[in-house]
Amino acid sequence: MNEEQLTAFHDLYFDLILSQLQTYNEEYQNIDKSSYTCSICYQPYSSNAQNQPKVLTECGHTFCSSCIPKISERRGILRVIRCPLDKMENIKAIVNYQVISMIDTYEKQMKEFKPSCDLHNGQELNFYNHTEKKFYCRNCTEEAHKAIITLDNLHYFSFDLLKPQILERLSKKLNELSCKEPEMIEYVDGEHLEEINIRKDNLVKFLKHKKDEELKRFSDEADARIEAIEKGFEDEVFANTINLKIEQFQKQKKIHDQFKETSARFIENFSKFLKTGEFQEVNIDAQKFRQMLKEQETINERSIPEIEAANIVMTKYICQ
Repeated sequence: MNEEQLTAFHDLYFDLILSQLQTYNEEYQNIDKSSYTCSICYQPYSSNAQNQPKVLTECGHTFCSSCIPKISERRGILRVIRCPLDKMENIKAIVNYQVISMIDTYEKQMKEFKPSCDLHNGQELNFYNHTEKKFYCRNCTEEAHKAIITLDNLHYFSFDLLKPQILERLSKKLNELSCKEPEMIEYVDGEHLEEINIRKDNLVKFLKHKKDEELKRFSDEADARIEAIEKGFEDEVFANTINLKIEQFQKQKKIHDQFKETSARFIENFSKFLKTGEFQEVNIDAQKFRQMLKEQETINERSIPEIEAANIVMTKYICQ
């Protein structure tokens, strides 16, 4: 491969590594780690004697070898192990080789990450086609008729041998990027002036169209209101006038009836006062009576309901 093809290979391979590492990390986060830790001390199991997983023979629960003595007690010549999960008594605990095997497999997977093939159950990728810019595993080459069209331009590579080059290229790229200081642009680039003007023209067209739409909408609404006023203004004013006159009559009738009742009572009390001269014995509210006299004197002073009704209808149309 020439330098350009080699650079493309490294870039694609590094992107592939990052993508698979992300998936790898997500799978690691989703692993149920309770299977690998003791439920008493919450420490991870290991294959050494100190934290070795041991299963209780009667109940089947597993704890680390360090915690087994903590839940054991002597009963005569026997040592009984009382399970803290189900309270069952167990005679002995034996090494849980199934859990140890799971731990070994899990740790091996964590330590032996290599970019792998999605088509063939995690087989290591060892071949690269610089023409197609694709990676293949050994199984892909054996099934060439299914995986690729031609075996030409295949290059073998090793992840372990490439690690120093990957790290070197990454460090170099990061150093180049870190040395590239941002620059302040002190002028407007004329190359983009045409594009800026296109955006300006589009914005002006949009606002003009919006203006025309709003004017038409307002004009249509105003025309409809004018038509409604021309057709129904007088009828609405007459209807409101009748309602106002009814309200006015009812209000005046109520004031008049109250005046008649109050004036009769006032005359009676005032007569007593004139005869006896004892103000304390007579209930006279002169101020209230004077106010009612004034209201009664103006009861027939007519307002102009027609004008008031016209104002009401005008307010209605203005506020629409």
